[in-house]
Amino acid sequence: GLGGSSRTELIHINEAGSSVFGTSESTEKIEIIDAKAWIAEYRLAKIDLVKINIEGGEYELLDRLIESGIIKNIDSIQVQFHNISQTSRSEMQRIQKELKKTHRPTYQYEFVWENWVRK
Repeated sequence: GLGGSSRTELIHINEAGSSVFGTSESTEKIEIIDAKAWIAEYRLAKIDLVKINIEGGEYELLDRLIESGIIKNIDSIQVQFHNISQTSRSEMQRIQKELKKTHRPTYQYEFVWENWVRK
């Protein structure tokens, strides 16, 4: 998967809700790859659509895309924010504020799905 840095993680297996933030006893090692490095490796100058539904990992991935400036090269972003902690709402709102600098929302259903298109 893509994230804010390259590393090995344990994912908690829970059908469609498998997550590195889970609590199930069944786990598996996975590799997370720095999004900026992966995009550079594949020389992606423009991205038409990014669909993000990664059970809590969306916060760090979007932070990396925003911090690196890659977000400016993405036409459409579909994201499902997950309510995984007490700070999830404030983190979502912080990221939405950053996204408004380069994109505009076309729909938003809180903690369900939202779509952003480049201005």
